[in-house]
Amino acid sequence: MAEGTRVVELRKDVEGLKEQLRLSAKRSKKSIEELGGMIAAIVVVMTNNPHNNHNQGQSGKAGGESQGNRGHYAGANAYHIPTKCSQVEFLRFNGEDLRGWIYICEQFFDVDDTWFDAKVKLAIVHIEGNAL
Repeated sequence: MAEGTRVVELRKDVEGLKEQLRLSAKRSKKSIEELGGMIAAIVVVMTNNPHNNHNQGQSGKAGGESQGNRGHYAGANAYHIPTKCSQVEFLRFNGEDLRGWIYICEQFFDVDDTWFDAKVKLAIVHIEGNAL
């Protein structure tokens, strides 16, 4: 095969790869735009959902000051349990006085406005000793 013919084939291959890359980038851009729209729709639904009280700030408005302190999008970090009163120590349970511990937990959750889905997880990580 002549040297010039090989170069021509390589150039065609390179142009084909460039076109594939352009198409892939175009599809990726479209997908990202669609995801952005979906995320915006989810935010609107969460903001307007009256049953979604963990979305409310102290001022009563969605997206209030406490939102930043609460780690609003828990799905982004599934192992983090956001709490407003993280500076207040959550009482550990060692197996004694279960009813008293549950009462204190309920008070903490009420003051902290802890998300319903996070309550059990938060309580479980504070069980120690013979209670395990």
